[in-house]
Amino acid sequence: MNRIFSLFIMLGICLSAFADDAQKYRQFADTVRAEVWGMELPAFNVKAAPPEYAGESAVVLAAYRGINAKKKTGIAFNVAMLSNILTSPIKTTPQIHATDIYRRLIQINDKAALEKFSEFELTTRENTGNYLNFWAYYKEDVKYVLGVRVIKPDGRIVEIETDEFVNVKEGKKEKETKQKLAVPGLEIGDKIDVFYYSQSKLKNAHLDPIEIYFRDEYPILDYQVHLELDDKLTSQIRTMNGAPEFTYSQNQEKDYVVDAHMTDIAPRTPRLWYNRKRQSPYAFIAVYNRRNKQEPTPESAKKDGIQVNPDPLKIQDDAWKQQENVMYNNSFFATLTGHLNGGKKVAGNLKKMLKKGEITPQQAADYLYNLLVLSYSTNGYRYYRGDFVYYYRMFLKMIGIDDAEMIIMSTDKWQPLDQAIQRDNIHWGVHIKSLDRYYFPVSGLTAPGEIPAAYQENQAARRAPKKKKDDDGSPLQFNLPTSTPDDNRSISAITADIDGTQLNISRRELNSGTRKNVMIHLLTDENLVDGYLRYLNRYGQSIALKENKKKTAERQERYSDGRQEQLAAIKEEIKDYHETEPAQFKNYRIDNIGIDPDSAWLDYTIDYTMDGLVKRAGRNLLVSVGRLMSPQTEVFPSDRIRTDDIHMDSPRLFETVINLRIPDGYKVSQKSLASLTQNVENAAGSFSSTADIDGSTLVIRTIKKYNHKIEPAANWSELTKVLDAAANWRTSTILIEKQ
Repeated sequence: MNRIFSLFIMLGICLSAFADDAQKYRQFADTVRAEVWGMELPAFNVKAAPPEYAGESAVVLAAYRGINAKKKTGIAFNVAMLSNILTSPIKTTPQIHATDIYRRLIQINDKAALEKFSEFELTTRENTGNYLNFWAYYKEDVKYVLGVRVIKPDGRIVEIETDEFVNVKEGKKEKETKQKLAVPGLEIGDKIDVFYYSQSKLKNAHLDPIEIYFRDEYPILDYQVHLELDDKLTSQIRTMNGAPEFTYSQNQEKDYVVDAHMTDIAPRTPRLWYNRKRQSPYAFIAVYNRRNKQEPTPESAKKDGIQVNPDPLKIQDDAWKQQENVMYNNSFFATLTGHLNGGKKVAGNLKKMLKKGEITPQQAADYLYNLLVLSYSTNGYRYYRGDFVYYYRMFLKMIGIDDAEMIIMSTDKWQPLDQAIQRDNIHWGVHIKSLDRYYFPVSGLTAPGEIPAAYQENQAARRAPKKKKDDDGSPLQFNLPTSTPDDNRSISAITADIDGTQLNISRRELNSGTRKNVMIHLLTDENLVDGYLRYLNRYGQSIALKENKKKTAERQERYSDGRQEQLAAIKEEIKDYHETEPAQFKNYRIDNIGIDPDSAWLDYTIDYTMDGLVKRAGRNLLVSVGRLMSPQTEVFPSDRIRTDDIHMDSPRLFETVINLRIPDGYKVSQKSLASLTQNVENAAGSFSSTADIDGSTLVIRTIKKYNHKIEPAANWSELTKVLDAAANWRTSTILIEKQ
């Protein structure tokens, strides 16, 4: 009885604590909301958007970003050594305390915008740290607040009360607290004033990078930025793509006060193929506390103060210096590959085979790359993209390939190298000079030597720029190669049989180059491990997973779960392809994962039956052959006028080969057959289709090609002709007549 009573007492204490936490958060949130709504921001007093924006789904009448970052000194327990506990148990620890407000006033013009802004979700608190968190090493404590109010056309302001916010527990063991809000009474024609607020207390850490975009999916009429940054922190700001000038001064406390204001903002961002980091007016802000001991500070940030648009070569130099801190010794190869049977011997074996001429340097380099990918992915070793390529270069030297050099490079997801602002946005790679071949951090299904889409055409550098050219005369700063449409192909090979009003379909999909990663979600760990092991068991090597019975059982259980998930993903792929679910699913198989340079295709086949693609027209049959081609990009009327360049992931080619067997006693209408032939070709790309009869089989071939990764806006009308031709062809039908 006493034990039960004690449990109830403990439960009561816990519930009381939770209630206290909820009440404290509510008071905190209400205080923040009152302060934000009380801010003097004249741009938020605008009554309505000008008439020329009436056709927009929504208009951002005003936007405001306000950030405050202060250096603080905290107190921590000093337990690095036992002697510290006895002699100096308390120590100081560097901190950054920061607040961040992002507020927008949005006019709702149609149903789509109404649906989008009628619901909000917010994580209210995050508290993270390492295993020494209690002893005051790395710690991040962040609280979030959402504020929403509705402004009616007559000027009435309806603030959403705290009671409207619903608190829910989510995540692992329901440890994540979220607030969800369905905005009551919001209507078309209303304005919604919404802000996100965060308060962070960082211990032994730098502030998370801040990104500000002065262009959105909706037009923005006015955007104001106001920063207050401690002069004892290092703040680096990079502006790009026509962002407004960031001006700064110092207040009485010597904090840097930084302001920017933009009103002549371009219209909304395009819906298709737009890279906002490379095209939108954009600012990236990095704030460092150089006094912390947990997170290293870049060399360029080791002097307090503010740097607006610093020399990008200094940021690049941060990336080069970061490589000097990578831990390495020759025994690490054995450590990394020791969980594989035969893994430790590979380096020595490859070196011997290279000396004897039994394999080429390229074969050895490719083999080592794939071995490293498998090693990282199966032994639980934490993967860092920089460490991966750094170790790869070291292992190349171990096997006798001595001319591999490190490179640094930019990626589509960050600034170009000549506008770099943070070393973490710069990636590392390896270039083997004698092969003129590049090797990159793991990026999905990348065969050795392939250039992932995000790196193609991007700027790179061979070494810190102490001179303009390498010893061999090649430039130190250069652009990585790009690929061709033929390098990045998606081929759909279809065999279809008419069965009444159904089509029995066997569809083989082959994807190469950058197209492989579009379908990587269809693969399981089992497919990947088996594919890498098949590749690695060559050149006389014998590689396998080394594990005990328990680990084997656990892996097989994961594989079993993966197969179930894969089956669901394959069925969803059929639905996406035909835009309707199959009448019957039969089978599928994965034949190749595409990591062998000699056969770098992701190759899979699916067998199923579709309804709705064959209809009876009296005695004849009408087959929707266009629906046997994958869905096509549709250009909406609002997309037709474009002034922004088109940024795609890569040049690429899509090919469909359809073999439709004609039932006995039927023939294809010649007039219908002729209508399937099309050809549109211009500087941006092409779409072509042909149709022929081969015995009792109708053979159709379509090819759509995008010629470039980046297409100038001047070619948009040419590209839309290609897109329109493909979209129109997908509505094609063929008449099969009864003889």
